Amino acid sequence: MVQRKDINGATERKKIFALLHSFDDRGMPDAEFETKAVRLLGVPGVVTAADLLAHYRIRAGQLKMAPTALAKSEDSRAAADDCLVNAFSFYGERHELPKNIDWTSNPGTAHWGHDLNRFGYLQVLSQAFHTTGNRAYAQRAMDLMLDWVAKNDVSDAFPPDRVPYAFASYLNIAIHLEAWTLTLGSLLPVVPNLLSPLEFLRIAKSIHDQLWYLDFVIPETEGNWVTIGTRGQLGTLAFFAEMTAARPLADTALSRLGETLRDQVLPDGVQDELTQHYHYCVVNNIGRVLSLEEFLPVPIPDSLRDLYRGMLGYLRQTVTPDGKHLSFNDSDPFCGSDVRQMLATPLSRAVLGAEADEETKSRLYPYAGVVFLREGSRFGAKELYLAFDGGPFGRSHQHEDKLSFWLSAYGRSLIVDPGRHLYDWSDISFFPYLRTTKAHSTLLIDGQGQNSAASPQTWIARQPAPVRYDEEADGSIIAEAEYNLGYGPELIPVTHRRRITFYPGKRYWVVDDEVIGAGAHDVESRFQFCPGEVTVEGDFARTQFPEANLLVGFSAGEWTSVCVEKGETAPRAGWYSDGYNLIAPAPALVLRRAKKALPFRTRIWLYPFPGSEPPAGARDLWDKIKFN
Repeated sequence: MVQRKDINGATERKKIFALLHSFDDRGMPDAEFETKAVRLLGVPGVVTAADLLAHYRIRAGQLKMAPTALAKSEDSRAAADDCLVNAFSFYGERHELPKNIDWTSNPGTAHWGHDLNRFGYLQVLSQAFHTTGNRAYAQRAMDLMLDWVAKNDVSDAFPPDRVPYAFASYLNIAIHLEAWTLTLGSLLPVVPNLLSPLEFLRIAKSIHDQLWYLDFVIPETEGNWVTIGTRGQLGTLAFFAEMTAARPLADTALSRLGETLRDQVLPDGVQDELTQHYHYCVVNNIGRVLSLEEFLPVPIPDSLRDLYRGMLGYLRQTVTPDGKHLSFNDSDPFCGSDVRQMLATPLSRAVLGAEADEETKSRLYPYAGVVFLREGSRFGAKELYLAFDGGPFGRSHQHEDKLSFWLSAYGRSLIVDPGRHLYDWSDISFFPYLRTTKAHSTLLIDGQGQNSAASPQTWIARQPAPVRYDEEADGSIIAEAEYNLGYGPELIPVTHRRRITFYPGKRYWVVDDEVIGAGAHDVESRFQFCPGEVTVEGDFARTQFPEANLLVGFSAGEWTSVCVEKGETAPRAGWYSDGYNLIAPAPALVLRRAKKALPFRTRIWLYPFPGSEPPAGARDLWDKIKFN
């Protein structure tokens, strides 16, 4: 098979376009381009660009591509008005570009240039037109697409590192192809003379070439990228289903999608990056493909729907009762509303069947190693929820956070995963810190965090994780797992075993930690809270919210020091990111025990309560529990 490295950029243009099943139109007269491009697209009975445009205006009306179907963007009139003057905002970061846009430059943080090339802002332009009837919004959408086509020849993608942002990530191509197609479908039927026939033909020919480019490069990757790439292809082919290349491209895309899902979806229905954000991403990609079934040139295999059903089941568990999204590894807690919307769609409900309305209960996902210890959703605002991460590192997007957990109670998340902030290693990015063990609710040994990264053979679950899950006769539920891959770069050979026992009737959890190893070691136990205040008094720490709180019981005598770290910068400690490019100080309870011989055992009590003050006698209850 020919590889990208075998193609030497512009000196091999003829070879590149042959691989893309296309032709080199650089410098070609308009009449010749029209003849070749119409033939290339191959719609039966269409011989001119004008006929092709008329055909797709009719098809767009038949598909009824509403602007609400577009990928999520910053949906406001202000954002649309910004686009009119070349100002674009992604995750709160706004930059105004010069009149002559350079699609390969980036004035912002590392991800900004990728988002520019993903064209999510076409949504706000399309929606602004449909809301106001102002043609300027629709015209701007077309002009931006035409500008990208004029400046970015697909042959420039070989090699990709020569053209940053426009081609450096094929995700940008896959995502913007679907955005372009949905925008054309939304606007062409209702805005006369929006594009000339030749302008539409140039966009369509570029789409054809980019589809084949994706077909060429998608096999070079794995994981969620393949699902994004094939979704982009299939989402585009739903509109261009009569294109000569549509059937072979769709066949290959569906085959690759099925193959990668069989590889990356574990038997318990969890995507093997073990990152809830990317599990949601993959579920969203499958759902989008299934929603297009009637418009695709080839049928979708039933196996895809079966995988979707299992993944939806896990996704239901990852929405916390207060609406956050469980965020182990690289995830954004504030995405909970998006996940709920997906679960409420007719497609999701139809695939889930009766399960869509069933109560979510305590459960172990054995391959993912994630345990949910919860008092059922029928309680609404009174629900108790704890998700415990006892599984492997995952395929990618990993944090060193094994045995950490997320706790929500009485309508509020209290102990949380810290999120991810940005995807770069710059001085302003908290991403390097948020990935560490120190940022999570688990243990440090001798000041060092976990080092699962040093054992790649353990990252992906090929069999059920060694996680204990027992429902006891007294109604309690026990979850237990351990971390034994070493701490710090020296792989300090210490094992941390954590057991969490949930008492639904008593409405609290007990955490038992055991640290095993040779010699004497410092032990530091950390609990990362959501933004707010945490106070410590004697054997107790507690949050200070008006409506719901958590009382944490511990044995102060076991620890050399007890403190709260919040918003520390040198070094960083006590931070929480609710979403991309968002960061806030958040208290971390830190229990430190100076170097002593192992083993070491300790117990923590997690007692949530509604209102601002714990019930009378709560502290006395801890005296009974800690010695039990």
